[in-house]
Amino acid sequence: MKVRAIFIAILIYLVTGCASNPGTLYSSIDSAEKAIPYGSIDVILGASPIDLPETIHGLSFSRKRFDITSSDPVIDFGKYKANYKLFQLKLEKDEQYKIHVVSFCDCLGFDKRILVPNAYVIDSQGETVDTTMSSQAASLSSAGFHLQGKALESGMYYLVFSANNSRPGATIGIEEAKVNGYVPTGIIVANKSNPYGKIMPSYEIVNE
Repeated sequence: MKVRAIFIAILIYLVTGCASNPGTLYSSIDSAEKAIPYGSIDVILGASPIDLPETIHGLSFSRKRFDITSSDPVIDFGKYKANYKLFQLKLEKDEQYKIHVVSFCDCLGFDKRILVPNAYVIDSQGETVDTTMSSQAASLSSAGFHLQGKALESGMYYLVFSANNSRPGATIGIEEAKVNGYVPTGIIVANKSNPYGKIMPSYEIVNE
């Protein structure tokens, strides 16, 4: 009986995975009173900047992942609100850079959740810097894109990284579940947009 009970408990855990509903999680963010307006200098003043890890040809010196949680400050994009993390990088004038914006599914079981990344670059005055987005991709395990730009002046620049909470709970990727990463199970699972999750941003200088 004990073995059966343990098996049932494991099965329930695998099937339910993350217990919190993305919509419910987002409602607490949407009701936040201290949300910083998009475009405000307070986006910098209201957070503690983290050094953005550097890469060479996409190979990171640090594979450190960060968590966006309910304890992070909230930014108001108008159509939705989101908790964000602030990263900093120092650039010289005319340096060209590529920022890797990546998030990962951090939930076990078949009910998977992933933070859909939203990110943009600002200067030390809080002004949005023009960048080009490329290489957008999403799967069951990760989602992300690249931002490429050129520093118009030498100084400190910032990456504002948040969730795209325009559709909390929406399906992002669908795949067949596999045991040990390669044995097919015939069970189709999907990940859903979640307000919180694991991220691993980095940047590289790509001067030609």
